[in-house]
Amino acid sequence: MKYIIFTFLLSVGVFYSCDDYLEMETVGKISQEDYYKDDNAVKTSTLAAYDVLQALYATDWISLWMAKTLLADEINCGGGNSSDQPGYQTLATLTHTPSNDKLNPIYQNLYAGVFRCNTVLDNVPDETLAQKVARAEAKCLRAYYYFELVTMFGNVPLVTQVLESGVNPGPSTPAEIWAQIETDLTEAAEDLPVK
Repeated sequence: MKYIIFTFLLSVGVFYSCDDYLEMETVGKISQEDYYKDDNAVKTSTLAAYDVLQALYATDWISLWMAKTLLADEINCGGGNSSDQPGYQTLATLTHTPSNDKLNPIYQNLYAGVFRCNTVLDNVPDETLAQKVARAEAKCLRAYYYFELVTMFGNVPLVTQVLESGVNPGPSTPAEIWAQIETDLTEAAEDLPVK
């Protein structure tokens, strides 16, 4: 019994004596405000907004191009039979539902792109040339992502800033989306280089 009490007291003492040791400041941690002051970090965050394009066009059988061309009747869905890629088969026959396994990832990836663009626009200051170009590129990309969203899904939420967790904006009209696309492209044209 003495051994159990001694072990218990020893472990309690060790646990409480390590409290300061466990609450050390993380090495290499940089605040969000300081991160976006560096032009290289600004470029990296803008590249993250471009990175979504890879997911839209080249992810395991998920392709924005494929979905749009099937819907436009420019290509036919092939394969061994109609059980080959059923999500695309239903797009080809216009019998798809909201739970289509090809459209949902496209929708999610487009909003991931909008989120990354909004992150750049919310955090990057408008002071240096590199920052202005990064903001302009983010506006162009956001306009592109919204172009794809409105032409494929119609009434989609219009999100122009990073939202707090749990906030779920309602759908906007296509006219509101088109107006935002025009605003983003007009503002971006002022700061983008000619080449």
